[in-house]
Amino acid sequence: MVNFNFKGLMAPVFTVFNDDMTLNTNKILNYATFLQKSGINGVLGEFKKYSTGPGQKNFNGTSGEGMSLNVKERMSVAESWVKAVKETKQHLMVQVGGAPLPDVLQLAKHAEQIGVDSILCLPELYFKPTNVEELANYLKLVGEAAPNTPLLYYHIPAWTNVNIHMGKFLNFVPNKIPTFSGIKFTSVNLEEGMEAVRANNRSFAVFLGADTLTAGAMAMGFDSAISTTLNIFPQLSIDIMNFLKSSKIQEAKETQDKLSTLTSIITKNGTWVPTMKAAMNLATPINVGVARSPLMNLNKDQLTEMKNSLSKHIKFPVFITTKSQSLSCLTLGNPAVYSVNDGYVRLCLQFLTKIINMEQVNVYRKMLAVTVTSVLLEHGFDGAEKDSLGTLTEMLQAFICEVGHLGRNYCELNGRSEPLLADIIMAFVDMGYNLNEIPKYVRGVQHSVLPSLQPQTATKQLNMLSAGTKQSLPVHIPQHYPPFPDPHAYVRTPTHKQPVIDYESVREKAAIQKRDIEKALTKFLAKTSEVHNLFETDEANIFPLIACKPPYPPYLSALLPQDQIFDPEDLDFDPKSQILQQVKDAKEAKERKRVKIEPKEEVEEAEENLNDSAKSEESTTPKTFIDNPYLAATKLPSKENAEGS
Repeated sequence: MVNFNFKGLMAPVFTVFNDDMTLNTNKILNYATFLQKSGINGVLGEFKKYSTGPGQKNFNGTSGEGMSLNVKERMSVAESWVKAVKETKQHLMVQVGGAPLPDVLQLAKHAEQIGVDSILCLPELYFKPTNVEELANYLKLVGEAAPNTPLLYYHIPAWTNVNIHMGKFLNFVPNKIPTFSGIKFTSVNLEEGMEAVRANNRSFAVFLGADTLTAGAMAMGFDSAISTTLNIFPQLSIDIMNFLKSSKIQEAKETQDKLSTLTSIITKNGTWVPTMKAAMNLATPINVGVARSPLMNLNKDQLTEMKNSLSKHIKFPVFITTKSQSLSCLTLGNPAVYSVNDGYVRLCLQFLTKIINMEQVNVYRKMLAVTVTSVLLEHGFDGAEKDSLGTLTEMLQAFICEVGHLGRNYCELNGRSEPLLADIIMAFVDMGYNLNEIPKYVRGVQHSVLPSLQPQTATKQLNMLSAGTKQSLPVHIPQHYPPFPDPHAYVRTPTHKQPVIDYESVREKAAIQKRDIEKALTKFLAKTSEVHNLFETDEANIFPLIACKPPYPPYLSALLPQDQIFDPEDLDFDPKSQILQQVKDAKEAKERKRVKIEPKEEVEEAEENLNDSAKSEESTTPKTFIDNPYLAATKLPSKENAEGS
């Protein structure tokens, strides 16, 4: 009898391909390390190919692509995983089914020879078993090929079309197959699954294979799962198990909803394996490549849509690329944190709450960035993303600041104002660093010497909008106050269009105005006086001609009164106005002499002066007879006539 006692979460790993679709076994150690750091202690190498359709996303489709591999390639991948898990101390289960029976038996023997921990096997896919006896006989042949390795059956009826009740099968199989240890149950029928869990007094291991049923199945009694999403979001499934163990049902339900939402987003535009591989390339530091033909991979637009949708629910980590065997990854809010010095990362995480995009704004920050790149090159890194370089620079700055603060504290504690080397040593000791490693680091690696800082001349800003001379602050304003702005910001500069004064433009403008006036007068006369028509038609008024008819008689207009009224002051000679002005002047003269004259005497004197002036005018003006009453001189009425009227 073999002993199989693994319980918990196991990740069905992907097959990693290069760009030319050849196997890439160099990344398997990094892959295993990533899963181990993420809390996944079991690895399932499902080196076969099944993919779920869009309408069957509830099933956990197979992640490996064994049907796209030949037997030699499947053996090579299994051997690489055996080497990797020896370092990570993980349980390795290898799936050997999905091929002709001779190949299945060969793969089972090979798996036992290389030292895998357990074997998983699909049923015969062409001559399908129809009852528990036929299935048990098939698995017995596989078990005999690896008599010292635990054997489990892979139940996925949606794709194998082998619909044998697992509860009945597990009650039938005891003592039939010595190495048989359990099943992987990939079905939505949890009633059948619970019968399998309770079968034979719970003596068999039953792994749940449906990602979207993790919380419900665990609550009903499942204690282990093999889920593809453990490669991408391992923490979610771990949280679900921990919440259920602590009886936090609501938290487990919310976490399951988030996992189901992410699964739906990933598989929206494609089948299971290509979409899950694309999601792992986006959300983890492990690039597993794309799926082999005949599977259809996502195009660029679909990948962009997936990334944008996932970014609303998760935060993508920042990675450092390397060709060495050690994995280098920086993530926040994730227990899987890797770097050259894990203790250093844990120390500096308290200074980082998010990934910071580095903006090199001064020479000191640039020197820190150069230092970080030099250290990365010394440790075998080939390149780094900008965000990763910014994060490491921020961590180095935080480390230097922490050493400086602790050194200053020890300096002040000893009553000194300047720190000594002993203060820095105490700071390193307080931070938990072994100073004996510093000499080893100095002697062990050939370090690159950083160039000295070069003085930089500040670029002069061009004042494109300068207007006037910038004023300095007056004496009564403190000089530390902000300076005055540029004059154009507060000085009002009137702007107007300069007049046109050149001779040609003035003459042209005058000619245009004259032509417009003549045209307007012509139209006015055509509408207000008689006109002649050139054509005797209905449209004769289009071309009117002004009738040249002189007024009759010609002198009549001079004899008739006009509407225009002239102001007497505008005339060249107005006797009445002249007399009134003389009266006014005489009155002012008398006031200057301060001679008091009674009002009656003033009136009489004015009348006498008026009569005298009129008589003198009559005597000097020749008597001419004017027939037109409108052209005759004005005669003032006499005093008697005025009083009588």
